[in-house]
Amino acid sequence: MPTFREDPRSSLFCYRFGTAVFDEARFELRIDGHPVEVQRKPLEILACLLAHPGEVVTREELLDTVWAGRPTVDNVVANAMAKLRHALGAGNAERILTQPRVGYRFEGPLERVAVGRGLTSALDLKSGAPVPGRPNFQLESLLGSSGNAEVWLALHPRTREVRVYKFSSGGERLSALKREATLYRVLHDSLGDRADLTRVIDWNFAIAPFFLECEYGGHNLAEWALAEDRLASLTPQERITLFLQIADVVAAAHSVGVLHKDLKPTNVLIAAGPEGAWQARLTDFGSGGLLEVERLVDLNITRMGITVTRSVLADSRSGTPLYLAPELIAGQTPTVQSDLYSLGIMLYQMVVADLRKPMVPGWERGVADPLLREDIARATDGDPLLRPRSVAELAQRLRALESRRQEYRRAIQIEAAARGAAQALQRSRARRPWIIAAGVIVAVGCGFSLWLYRGAEQASARADAINDFLHWGVLANTGALKTDNDSDPTMRRVLIHAAASVGEHFSNDPGSEGWIRLAIGQGFSGLGDYAAAEQQHRLSVTLLERAYGPVHERAVEARYALAVTLLEQSKFSAAEAVLAEVDLLGDRALRSSGTAMKSHALRGMLRATRKECQAALEDFRAAERIDPAPSDGATFNRYNVRSWIGQSLNCLGRHEEAKAVYAALLGPEHREEVLGPALIAYARLGYAESLRQRGYIAEAEQEFLRALEAVETRVSAVDALTTGQR
Repeated sequence: MPTFREDPRSSLFCYRFGTAVFDEARFELRIDGHPVEVQRKPLEILACLLAHPGEVVTREELLDTVWAGRPTVDNVVANAMAKLRHALGAGNAERILTQPRVGYRFEGPLERVAVGRGLTSALDLKSGAPVPGRPNFQLESLLGSSGNAEVWLALHPRTREVRVYKFSSGGERLSALKREATLYRVLHDSLGDRADLTRVIDWNFAIAPFFLECEYGGHNLAEWALAEDRLASLTPQERITLFLQIADVVAAAHSVGVLHKDLKPTNVLIAAGPEGAWQARLTDFGSGGLLEVERLVDLNITRMGITVTRSVLADSRSGTPLYLAPELIAGQTPTVQSDLYSLGIMLYQMVVADLRKPMVPGWERGVADPLLREDIARATDGDPLLRPRSVAELAQRLRALESRRQEYRRAIQIEAAARGAAQALQRSRARRPWIIAAGVIVAVGCGFSLWLYRGAEQASARADAINDFLHWGVLANTGALKTDNDSDPTMRRVLIHAAASVGEHFSNDPGSEGWIRLAIGQGFSGLGDYAAAEQQHRLSVTLLERAYGPVHERAVEARYALAVTLLEQSKFSAAEAVLAEVDLLGDRALRSSGTAMKSHALRGMLRATRKECQAALEDFRAAERIDPAPSDGATFNRYNVRSWIGQSLNCLGRHEEAKAVYAALLGPEHREEVLGPALIAYARLGYAESLRQRGYIAEAEQEFLRALEAVETRVSAVDALTTGQR
């Protein structure tokens, strides 16, 4: 005869058989992944059978265990078994065999995984028993216990209405129940009925066990987030929207003088709301307090559980340590800013989609958005005076995120434009003769290639050679592809003329037109006219794909050029979409090593701009492992990738590794005539930063000065890439 489990603290299991899953912790049955509505007693029978597979469980044992020896009607076990078989379905029900005149047993393969520990009741409350003082409701499951306090889920057997009962036998926990009832009355009388507050329906403070009767608000946020990875499956904006529900109800409570003082995910309940949206509800004000106890007099509310000496001052350390503001740990008085600190921790956890993650040094690396980082940092500042003035202010900042992002980008663009204009003015005088010469070369090159094209006997075979000459022999060597922000009109007129006329000259040859437009776009990009560059690159993608197909190396290169132009305009989402389109083409689009290297490097740059430093480092490492055919261009690209690796390591705080990378880049084997002074100066800046972070201040100063000297004497006259680093 099996011995049934009497200690409710023993392990709970999740069982799998056939298409059925039974979770003891949730007391939930799923068939084919879908929850099945079934009464409590049939599920308790199933739990008994699964706990003793292959053994006969007698009818008497089931009566003693499931019905606890209480009087029952005839055939109560058989009726419950019939309901269980119906819920399981024919295929799964076949595994439960009837032993005539004895009982039942489970046969067949069974998987069992431990999912937690059961809870014990110190108040002599049992599942299936009526709620003391509320006989219409039946206790279902113990949700939590602490000392002489317990929280139970209860069900009305007929209406299926669910409620939550918070019990206590007396002492401090009874005071907490009274305090919660009092604060709920303050909230309700001041704010009215709110969907984001868990309603207190009734209470009993006269006869033990004392209790609060509350509406059921759903699973707590911590449990809900883990179930089916719900929190992680939300978009970043959806997670912020959910957080704003919590912030709004806390702000409302503060507006009527109520502090919560124990804000954490387990005190927020989540359930399906109208039209399938998730509704958050704030619960458990048992640790709360009033900023002004006199408000109870104004509202004519009895002061249950709240005294003048205990209102906010006597329990400044109440709350959960992870979410407790530092001033409370130091024994200071709770304030609105104390609750705000707890919300700031929750905001961080919701942004990174992990409610178990503590906020430790380096947390910033998990938050890509600089404005969100600023909001979280302010809300969790160690000095309460430096936090926002209210939760409502934090909520307002979060709601204005998109407009703030636009202002942030606009400020960066204005700063860059101002800096670029000053640099362009300084360079234009020295460079004007060179620019005019470049314009002549481009014009002559265009006319010469057009003459070759019209006279060619094998137009298709020669088109690539013509375009290569125009692209690399003319436009690239004019310096148009190496400059930045130079608004000299001579060069711009050449590019504008080329863009306007190339379509007419190559109307029947999309491959040639597309390749030339790619070069023109890079010329516009070099002049800082990124909008015009983007237009040419988009046309280039369309034309080259029409001529060669989307997986041709030139079509892929055009896409990458478009991605770079979008990055230069801070159009990060658009750039990411272009790279995703290349990904859809598969390995066919990365047939050359140079293209593959560019693929990884561009993704790294995209992530680096978002401060996703670890992901960027992995991309740059992947680019470094690719070995393209030897050429000056390949040497330049490899050096550039390694410089980005150093920057990513600095971003991650791995300054010693970054120092080693930059030291190698500054070795004598790297020639300035191949790499150009700008790229080497940029590497020297990164090296100086790694030295500074490691405490080598004198050496760092020397490297900064060397980089500055290179920028001022050699870079500014050739390339404006790093002039902004001065």
